[in-house]
Amino acid sequence: MKIISRWLFLIILCVSAATLASNQELISLYQQRLEQLPSDENNPAIQQQKEVYQKILSAYKEAAILEEKASQLKARLEQQPDAIQRLDDDIKQQNAAIDQAELQQKTVAELEQLLTLKKASTLELEQSRGSLQQQINQSDQKLITLREQLVQLKQSSTATDKQNNSPLNDALFSLRAAKNQALELEVLSLPGQNDLNRLRLNKINRDLKNNQTFIEALQDILQKKRRAEAEKTLETLGIDNNNAAQHPRISAQVTENQSLSDTLRTTLATNETALKQRRLLDSQLNIVTQSYVAVQQQLQLSTQPLGVELRKYTRRLSQPTSTETTRENINKLRLLNLEVSRSLFNLDNNNEPVAVPILSSNETSQLQQLLTDKQKLLTRIREASNVGINELSQLLSTQEQINEQTRLGRELIAQHLLWIPSILPISADWFLEIAQGVIPLFELLKPSQTISPWKPGNQWIPKVALLLMLCFFAFMVNRY
Repeated sequence: MKIISRWLFLIILCVSAATLASNQELISLYQQRLEQLPSDENNPAIQQQKEVYQKILSAYKEAAILEEKASQLKARLEQQPDAIQRLDDDIKQQNAAIDQAELQQKTVAELEQLLTLKKASTLELEQSRGSLQQQINQSDQKLITLREQLVQLKQSSTATDKQNNSPLNDALFSLRAAKNQALELEVLSLPGQNDLNRLRLNKINRDLKNNQTFIEALQDILQKKRRAEAEKTLETLGIDNNNAAQHPRISAQVTENQSLSDTLRTTLATNETALKQRRLLDSQLNIVTQSYVAVQQQLQLSTQPLGVELRKYTRRLSQPTSTETTRENINKLRLLNLEVSRSLFNLDNNNEPVAVPILSSNETSQLQQLLTDKQKLLTRIREASNVGINELSQLLSTQEQINEQTRLGRELIAQHLLWIPSILPISADWFLEIAQGVIPLFELLKPSQTISPWKPGNQWIPKVALLLMLCFFAFMVNRY
C-alpha cells in the first residue's frame, strides 16, 4: 500500500509541475488578449468576448492557487516521515534533572522572575495543546468531508466532461483538475499530519508536566527562602524581655513587636497552606475536566447505551467546593496590608512618638532600635501578605473552576440522562429472553422441587420463601 501511495505521489508531482508552467503561460496569454481587446463598451460582441476572457483568467488563476497549495502539500508529505521520526526521538529522550543547587544560589527576586517566565511558557503550551487537540478531534470529520468533496468533484467532472474544445471549457477543466489534485494530496497527507499532531500533543503534555514540576520546585525553594529570611529577621530583632520592664513605653513596643512576629509567622503559614491546597485542587480539576471531555465525546460518538456510564460519572463528581474561607482569608490579608501600609507611612513620616522626656539616653536608643525592628517586621509582613493574596487568589480561581466544571457536568447529565437508555432497546429477541428467564421460575414452583421436607438439609426453605413472596405480591396487585 505504501509503494502504491509513493508511485501515486510521484505521478502527481510530475503532472503538477507541467500543469503549473502551462497555467502560468495561459494566464499571461489571456491577459494579453484581454488587454488587446478594443475598449468599445457599445459593442456586445466585444463585451461578451471580454467576459469570456475574464472567466478564463479567473479559472486559470484559481487553478494556479490550488497548484501552489498542492506544492505545499507535497512538501509536507515529503517532510512528514522525518518530522515524525525527530519528534518520536525527542519524546523518548530523558529529561534533565532539576539542578536544585543552582536554584538555591539564586536570590528571591531571580527566582520570582524565573517563576513568572515558566508560568508564561506554561500558558503558551496550554494554548498550543488546545489548538492541537481541536485539530485531532476534527480530523476524522475533515477526512470524511474531503472524501465527499472529492467524490462530488469527480461526479461533476464526469457529467460535464469536455463537450467541445472551447478555451473556457479548457480553463474549467484545468480548474477541476487542480481541485482534484489538491483534494487528493490533502487526503493523502491528513493521516500523516494526524500522527504528527498526536506526537506534538504528547511532547506538549510532557513539556507541561516538566514545567509543572519545575514550577513546584521553584515555589518550594521560594517558600523556604522567604521563611528563612523572615526567621533571620526575627532572630536579629532587638527584643530583650529583661530590659523591657525598665519602662512602660519600651515594654509596650516589645509586646507590639512580638505580636507582629506572630502575625508574620501566621501569614507565612497561611501562604504555605494555600499553596498545598491549590496543588491538590489543580490535580482534582485536571481529573474532572478530563472526565467531562471523555463523557462528552462518548455522548457524541457512541451508539451504545450510556446511562450506566453517566451515573458513574455522576458519582465521581464532587460536591461544590466552598470558597467562603478563601475569600475571608483574602479579605483578612487585604485588611492586614492596609494596616501595615498605614503603620509604615507613620514610621516613615516620624509620626510615631520616639522621644519621651522621662527616658534616659540608653532607653531612647533602645526604643529607637525597637522601632527599627518594627519597620523591618512590617516590611516582611507586607511582602508576605502580598504573596498570600496572590496565592489565595489563584486558589480561589481554581476552586471556582472546579465548581464551574462540576456545574457543567451536572448540566450535561441532566440534559442526557433521561434520554439515553441504560440497556439496549426492546427488540424481537427481548420476548424470547423474558421467556427464558421465566422458565426457571416455573421449575421452582413444582411441588416436588419446592417443598421436600423429607430430603436431607433445609434447601427447601428458600424456595418456600420465594413462593410465599410471589403469592403475596399477586394478592397485593389484585387488591389495589
